[in-house]
Amino acid sequence: MADALTSGIVTTERTIRILPGWTAEDIADYLVSVGALSDRETFLRECRDYRSYMDYSLALIDADGNKTLSARAYPLEGYLAPDTYRIYLTADAASIVRTLVKQMDTVYTE
Repeated sequence: MADALTSGIVTTERTIRILPGWTAEDIADYLVSVGALSDRETFLRECRDYRSYMDYSLALIDADGNKTLSARAYPLEGYLAPDTYRIYLTADAASIVRTLVKQMDTVYTE
């Protein structure tokens, strides 16, 4: 155990890179391909549940007020900030979506 902790090879995180222009389906496929998620549908289901993320983005609130989100197949598409992230190996779809939306909120409000 001590060897594993001091060697620096044991990690509880992984790096993911979300590219600009990727759709929610592209992101879901990527997350499955790198082993961050076991199936794409859990991620896509989170991308449909935009109301759970309304606290994170003024843009979401504006779009919801204009009724443009509910008409989209994946309402959170466009609110998932492209960037490079460190996420826990145990991260689930909801925590990954939360991270991406929170980053978009940070960029949007700045």
